[in-house]
Amino acid sequence: MTSLNARERDEFLRALEEARRAALRDEEEAESARPASGPPTSSEFLRVIDHMAGKVRSYVSTHLLSRLYAENTVRSAPANDPQPPLPPRPPKSDHDAVMEELHLTPGLTAEELVRLRREFAKSNHPDRVESPAREVATRRMTIANCIIDDALRSKKPRPQ
Repeated sequence: MTSLNARERDEFLRALEEARRAALRDEEEAESARPASGPPTSSEFLRVIDHMAGKVRSYVSTHLLSRLYAENTVRSAPANDPQPPLPPRPPKSDHDAVMEELHLTPGLTAEELVRLRREFAKSNHPDRVESPAREVATRRMTIANCIIDDALRSKKPRPQ
């Protein structure tokens, strides 16, 4: 893509300034022609907007506008960030958070699982937290107990 040269940029800026001046003149004419009864109606407002948009389009070519827009987009893009940022991750569920905190591995013995339950209970048991956080602590402790109970059941030999 070729960039705009200084002449084209100056031409564009002159055209925008002329459009602004013409719009101001039109606004002043409309202001003086408007009856003193009150604010303009919505149809009058839309007519003025359409008129102003037509003037801007007549001053500036579509090709020139598209090139200016493309050049500005290239300039405003970060230079060393090839990928857009990832969207934020959704918050972890209580189950996932407890699983991560317990650090369970398949090779744990029954004694180690009981030790993990006690360590988790020291910081998360509902009796050890303030009343506003009891509901969350109860839920987390219930989840941890279920996870550890499942792990303990899998450690016991099954009757055949």
